[in-house]
Amino acid sequence: MIYKAILLLNRISCFSVFFYISVSEGNQNLMLQGLLGTQISSPTCTTLSTRWTPSYSSNLVGYWKLDGTIGSISNNSTISATVGTSGTSTSSGSLTYANSVASGLNQCINFNSSNTADYLNMGSSTSITDLGPATWMAWIKPNSTSAAGTIFYSSDNNSSRGWFIYLDYSSGVRINFKAVHSSTNIQLKSSGTISSGSWGHVVVTWDGSSGGCTNTPSYLCTGVHIYVNGVETSYQFAQAPSGTHDTGTAYPLYIGRDPSGAGGALKDTDIDELAIWNRVLTPTEISILYRYQKCN
Repeated sequence: MIYKAILLLNRISCFSVFFYISVSEGNQNLMLQGLLGTQISSPTCTTLSTRWTPSYSSNLVGYWKLDGTIGSISNNSTISATVGTSGTSTSSGSLTYANSVASGLNQCINFNSSNTADYLNMGSSTSITDLGPATWMAWIKPNSTSAAGTIFYSSDNNSSRGWFIYLDYSSGVRINFKAVHSSTNIQLKSSGTISSGSWGHVVVTWDGSSGGCTNTPSYLCTGVHIYVNGVETSYQFAQAPSGTHDTGTAYPLYIGRDPSGAGGALKDTDIDELAIWNRVLTPTEISILYRYQKCN
């Protein structure tokens, strides 16, 4: 049995909020969900949970939980979408469903080799590919110091269209974003890292502009931001674009694959809870996404 209550409180911990509480009789799990991007004080917690799933649904264009039966993922298997279009797997046998964490997030997908034949194809709908502004989200766990490769990729072979997000490893996994231009890409690279063996919540936002990137006095792009565990990172590299960035043509959204080779095939990494919005989420919204997916 589910009990729900709608509450309007003038003030909780110095923030005005509007939220609902859902209590499931039997396991007595409590879900506190903020609406309209409002700020809510957070409990102390250490475990992940899907009892709070991505909100802001009017702009959520793709959401894949990546849940399935533990074991190998067969070639051409369906990768179900909670929001948006379902995808398919291309697998030579090294893609597997694995337990995501001790509790909460059910399963994830493990990319355990750098085999370029192993990836997910989420289709070429313009709602998930022809983006800018946009926000991308993923839970990521690097499993070794060799963890690296592409998470999201949709581009014309890194020529003049599209974008991609990939990982490289240097004392922990760092996150890279590129918006493809005909001469030089927008690029921003985090200096914040995710340690091997640890789950991290990664969010990248891009406002669709030329980025406003500079490397003096510090590396930054005013139009691109990278967040790890709900907080914007510092940056190790930033690059302003040159040439044209073309839009209007949809290319497949690949997970774990980069046909151009710039980011490489994903390897030694678990991924989970992929989501895409067609707008830039605010820092407050990103903090809420992290905290309420993370907390029981």
